Amino acid sequence: MLNADLPITYAVVLDTGDEVIGELGKFVREQEIEAASVTAIGAFSRAVLGYFQWETKQYKKIPVGEQVEVLSLLGDVAVGDPGPTLHLHCGPRGTPIVEARQCFVLAHGAASEAACTASKSWR
Repeated sequence: MLNADLPITYAVVLDTGDEVIGELGKFVREQEIEAASVTAIGAFSRAVLGYFQWETKQYKKIPVGEQVEVLSLLGDVAVGDPGPTLHLHCGPRGTPIVEARQCFVLAHGAASEAACTASKSWR
C-alpha cells in the first residue's frame, strides 16, 4: 500500500510469466476492492488483445506472440455477479486485453473507500 488515506493506493508488481488479468483479479478479490481505477506500464512477453465486434457480440482476438512494451495500461475494477471484475485497455488505440503474460508490469491503482485497508507487499 502506497497511501492509507482515501483514496487508498496500492502498487502491484508481477513476476515474469504471470498472467496479468488473473493475478490482478486475485489481488482485488483478496484485498476486497469493490471499485478502483488501474494504471500501469511495463511490458508483456506475449498477449492477446482484442476489439469488440458489434455484429457477433464477441471480441476479435489479436495474438501478439513477442515481447511488447506497454506504454499505457488503463482500466477499472467494478463489482459484477462473480465479484470484482477487471476491465483493462492498452495500446495506442485503447485495445482491450483478452490475455497477457507478464514480462514487467508496474500496476498502480487508486481504490475507493470500500477497499480493504490491509497493508502488505502483495505477491
